[in-house]
Amino acid sequence: MKVSKIIICIYGFMFLVFFSCGSGISTADSLAGKPNWVPSPKPNPLFLYGIGVADFNKDAQTTIDQSRVNAVSDLAYQISSSITSSVADTMIEKNGWRKESFKQCIQLSTEQYIKNWEIVDRWENPVNGQVWTWIRLGKEQYEIQKKEEFERIKSIALKNLRAIDNNIVYSNSSEVVSSLLSGLYHTRFFYTESVEVEFPKYSGIKINLDDAIRQRTSDFLKNISLITIAKPEIIIGGLDSGLRIAVKAAYITSPGKEKPFSELPIQFKILDENLVEKTILTDKEGIAICPIKYISPFITNLEIRVSINFNQIHFEKENEGFSADIDFNKLLHSPTETLRIPVRPPKFLLNTKEKIQGRDISRDRRYVSTAIQETLTDEMNAQFVYHRSEADYVINLTVDSKFGGREKAKSGWLYFYYADTRVALVTPDDGTELYSFYLEPRSKEYGRNDREAADRTLRKAAAMAKKYITPNLVKYFNLQENK
Repeated sequence: MKVSKIIICIYGFMFLVFFSCGSGISTADSLAGKPNWVPSPKPNPLFLYGIGVADFNKDAQTTIDQSRVNAVSDLAYQISSSITSSVADTMIEKNGWRKESFKQCIQLSTEQYIKNWEIVDRWENPVNGQVWTWIRLGKEQYEIQKKEEFERIKSIALKNLRAIDNNIVYSNSSEVVSSLLSGLYHTRFFYTESVEVEFPKYSGIKINLDDAIRQRTSDFLKNISLITIAKPEIIIGGLDSGLRIAVKAAYITSPGKEKPFSELPIQFKILDENLVEKTILTDKEGIAICPIKYISPFITNLEIRVSINFNQIHFEKENEGFSADIDFNKLLHSPTETLRIPVRPPKFLLNTKEKIQGRDISRDRRYVSTAIQETLTDEMNAQFVYHRSEADYVINLTVDSKFGGREKAKSGWLYFYYADTRVALVTPDDGTELYSFYLEPRSKEYGRNDREAADRTLRKAAAMAKKYITPNLVKYFNLQENK
């Protein structure tokens, strides 16, 4: 492809100030009627044109200024549209761009780049105050500027290439990654065009700049290892396990020695029922530690994928004020580590004391403990065991339905009972109380006799247990997760 076409593609992505403008303003008389260049002027092979329209806003000068800004945007849009249409969608994706971001990047960067345009004419609508501005940019001037920008981008990429080689020699792994990303970032503006340079300088050796940086990137990443050095054997679902995963990142130097890779962002993708992503920097020993918090109790295996989060690495950009939206995690092939850890439901021992007037009741009338078991099973896939040694937690439950009195009714006397209910969550080994509460307000129910009133009170306490006790227990575990 011809060099001129290469430069046209490069030009649209340069980042310079776009508010500079030339002289030679010829303002049309707003009372003379609409000029013939509205809404668009006739094409001229010597110029690129932009038309800006602005509705009246606050005052005439503000509207004129906005119209001029819109004209620059229109000029940039025409240039960027030409560039976009010349690049295939498959090539956009191959080079790490998101399509919509690619188009937006061209538009915005071109606006920041174009300069030395001149205002040809301006028309102010006498009816509604709308302002039209016509600007143009000489194609010869455009060719000069884009060539200058091409050389500038090329010099930045060359600087990146030199930095890559120097840092590899001295095993400065963090600096190597930063230089690689910067080089890939700037060579994206070359697209598929072949850009040859002499490297090293004065060597007479010609290389393809983009290919050289790509190859160094591939070679460097092959020498990075991610190794799991600690992980839990099993995870209890539904509870904050307090467990951690430790991964070590290292760079294998040319003599074959392993060097810890510090300050490298490691991404942990935790594939629970919903994907959770965490990025953690490695320490000076190259170790990143990821805590394992709440995991769904309804899964049997937890998968965690570990890789480098290239999008979190800072690198030099041609213009820090404008970030091209390139997904480096998609563009680059990171070394990965995949972990699979068994998950089991939490196990509870339910230690219950349910009474009426201080006397133990039969198992078939223990409505509250039954309600807690059913709800925790539904909410947390909980299992209930009979031996303290098998339990993760112990739930101490006390319920006592007591006579409250009687009231006169039309059909006779009605008896009413109150139920005092307390729940405590304790450790199975030494009985340390972790969390406790009373069910408030106390459940109260009426009956035609003592047995009926007491039984109905226990049933109401069970309904309240489903509504309040289990959510409080689940909330407790969630709070532990967020500490």
